[in-house]
Amino acid sequence: MIAGIGAGDKISERLQESLARLRRDIDCVELWAGALEGFSRPIPEYDAARRYRLGPEKGIRTDSAKAEKSA
Repeated sequence: MIAGIGAGDKISERLQESLARLRRDIDCVELWAGALEGFSRPIPEYDAARRYRLGPEKGIRTDSAKAEKSA
């Protein structure tokens, strides 16, 4: 009977390890599915007349902003 208990514990441990690996694999698949979804969208049209540059965020000063303030 004692040998049966040890075998049951070993099976339970392997099952838990397998489920943990399965969860990691599912997380990885979800990550790649999200990435592929982003790449499957068409590239938006480019309009040369539109300005695509981002302005500085509030509270963040760039070197050029500091130079303009001191001048």
